[in-house]
Parts: sequence; C-alpha cells; structure tokens
Amino acid sequence: MADNNDDVTALENFIKSTIVDFVNTSIDCVVVSYNNGRVTVRPKGSKDYDDGDGNEYPILHDLKMQWPQFAGGKAGVKGPVEAGDECVLIVCQNPMDDSGDNRKYSLVDSYVIPGAGYDDSIGGNDDMRLYFGEAFVSVTADKKVKINAPGGFDVVSPQSTFSEKVNVYGLFTYSAGATGSGGSGAAMAVTGNINVNGEVTVNGIKLSTHRHPETGGTTNGPIN
Repeated sequence: MADNNDDVTALENFIKSTIVDFVNTSIDCVVVSYNNGRVTVRPKGSKDYDDGDGNEYPILHDLKMQWPQFAGGKAGVKGPVEAGDECVLIVCQNPMDDSGDNRKYSLVDSYVIPGAGYDDSIGGNDDMRLYFGEAFVSVTADKKVKINAPGGFDVVSPQSTFSEKVNVYGLFTYSAGATGSGGSGAAMAVTGNINVNGEVTVNGIKLSTHRHPETGGTTNGPIN
C-alpha cells in the first residue's frame, strides 16, 4: 500500500505542473513593435520547472496596449512607444474574444501596460511629473506647477486668464494690440525709453501734430 505522503507529494506535483503549464498571471516584457494601439512583446525570462527544465516564452503578437483612461475615455495619458520599451503583460482569467472557449489564464488573453521600465535616477522623484526628454510639467509638494520647455511653449486658447501678477523676464511681444485698465496710482509705469512708430493719442490729442498756445501766436509743430 502506498504511503500517504507519497500520494500527497504526487498530488502536489500534479497541481504544480498544471499551474506552471496552464496558468499565467503577469510577466515583465519588452516591446518588439507597436502600431495604433496594438503591440507585440517579448516576455522576459522563461517558464521554469522543478526538474530544472524551462521553456522560453513565445513572442506574443497583436495584443491590446492599455493606456490609463478616465471620464469614459475622454481623458487619459498616452505616450510614444518604441521597440525596447519595458512593459507589463497582464493575463486575463477569461477569454478576451467571443470564441466561447473555457480557457483560463492563457497568454493569448492578455493586455499590456506600458511604462514598467521607469528609471529612478531620473530627476523629479519628489514631484508629480510628466516628462519627455528634458521637457516636463511637474506639480510640487509646495503647491507649485513648473513647466520646463526647451523647445518652446505654445498655447492655443481663445482666452487665457491670470488672476494675479504676471512677471516676464524675456522680451514681451504682441501682434494684435494690447488693452488694459485699473491699477492703483498710475495704470502703467515704465522705466526706460519708449520708441513708438506710429501715433500716440492722449485724451483725444495727437502727440505728433498738437500745438501749444503762445503769447501772440501758436508754437510750431514737433521737430523730427
């Protein structure tokens, strides 16, 4: 009569071999190619067995890349995906197609989450940061938003509103005019020279053509 321990060991080995052969959960992968939301990946490592044998995972084709989405798909985060990028493969419990198959945890029923290869040596570990090369937008613990844009910063908006002070330390240029009102004391104070190519009108009086009264006559016009 077989020993109970032998029966238990045999059952354990059977369960383990079944799990190893047929059940998959999640695997670190490397992107082979990406196109329009579908990705081909190469899983890292191999599926190993107690007897020392192992099988390399196959390259998995045409899987869904799952980007973070919110608000019913109207909001989310996406980025450029290149060959060699690291990612995580998530294996679903049930089939992802309409085959009616009863398979469980199969590699063909997987989707991919990008971004598994984040390098902790990249700056900004104390911030919430969105970056691409040297350009980034970060939200800091001291309630500031910082934008670093070496390639330029373009805003397309019908109107932008700033509720408080705005400081510009470079050249300020506009092309569609400027208007303003209010302020305490002088509405605008300028230190430095102002060059105007055009007319200046003050309270309805044109600076380039106005005259001053003079005893016995009127002053000449401005001298160029």
